[in-house]
Amino acid sequence: MTHNVLFAEPKDETLLIGSWLAEAREEGCEDVYAGKRRHARVQWNAPVIVQPEDGSARTYYVTALNISAGGMGLRCGEAISPRTRLRLFVNDGVDSVIGVVRHCSSTVGGYIVGVEFVLEQKQVARLAKTA
Repeated sequence: MTHNVLFAEPKDETLLIGSWLAEAREEGCEDVYAGKRRHARVQWNAPVIVQPEDGSARTYYVTALNISAGGMGLRCGEAISPRTRLRLFVNDGVDSVIGVVRHCSSTVGGYIVGVEFVLEQKQVARLAKTA
């Protein structure tokens, strides 16, 4: 079963991602490997709707595992190929952010998909300051 989600471009993706980070901080804890990463990750268990930007009607209903200023980790029932551009909606939201799959690894019960947000460097730097 596939669903088409109406797209609404957020005025500023950093505000949307910042709100997701704030929600994650309230619910989860920071990653113990923060010193080894570009951006500190926060554990997060949130429903995410993912739609590839390839023109297909495909929709994935996945769960966020973590989020950072630079991207999001997802648990998915199916593999999503690296370099796939995705539109990400959190908590059945209307606003979305674009991301690119950087890795997809098989795990028990599905796949772990690492998605990097498509942002300008100054937007990432602004988010990292608030993280």
